[in-house]
Amino acid sequence: MSHNKLEQLPHEHAQPDEWHRHTPAEGAPQAEHGAKANPAILALITGGFVVTVGLTILLSALYFFSYMTHERQLKKETTILSEEYRAYRAQTEASLSGYGWADPAAGTVRIPVNTAIDRVVADYSGGSH
Repeated sequence: MSHNKLEQLPHEHAQPDEWHRHTPAEGAPQAEHGAKANPAILALITGGFVVTVGLTILLSALYFFSYMTHERQLKKETTILSEEYRAYRAQTEASLSGYGWADPAAGTVRIPVNTAIDRVVADYSGGSH
């Protein structure tokens, strides 16, 4: 097979048709449209992309730090409030699970809630306490 031989596909012709020909008024064949790049426009477009990406990163970082500061503040407030809640809960648990005076002037005592439940069930079931 020779390398100098012009190979053509079946739908191609040896001679171009009128659509491919240029008229004498056109002069020389036209230059391809993207043959000459304008460095100033390319630099402007590249700079625009760089600025856009930089601003996107900066705004994302600012939003992230703002959001995380808010979340840390909420966690801090929740932790402080939870300390108060734990103290309240411990006091309530001690009150419900121990013996003590509910009203010393009236002579009313406090008994553990489980004992009180057992006594109420025994009273309703007819058993003795």
